[in-house]
Amino acid sequence: VQDEEPSHLLLETLLSDKVAGFFILDTGASHNLIGAEIARQVTTLVSSRQRVWGLSGAVQDTQLTSAVTLRIGRFQQRNDGMFAVSLKDMSKRAGLEISGLLGIPFLRQMVITVDYRDGLIRLVYPRER
Repeated sequence: VQDEEPSHLLLETLLSDKVAGFFILDTGASHNLIGAEIARQVTTLVSSRQRVWGLSGAVQDTQLTSAVTLRIGRFQQRNDGMFAVSLKDMSKRAGLEISGLLGIPFLRQMVITVDYRDGLIRLVYPRER
């Protein structure tokens, strides 16, 4: 059996009504993260001494954003103090520019249905049920 590369669910996301990018839906992330490269296009960054932990270990070179609005379809979420990290290595492995990760702050606000067969995702806001 040959090992397969992991696949990710990518959502096209509009950042602060200025720039679009692809965010990975990450059910294991306790924070939303944004790539430092794209963050500089939509907000200001300040240095942070906090570490961000993930499956690949700790990221020590973190920055914090001022306000960034994420828009996915009809859903809009304002994020103050979002962690910005370099996603260059992740983008290189994925073969396309990864703009960020959508974690618990995004996921907890809706019901998500994944159609694995067709590779589709349905996002439902609780008030729409």
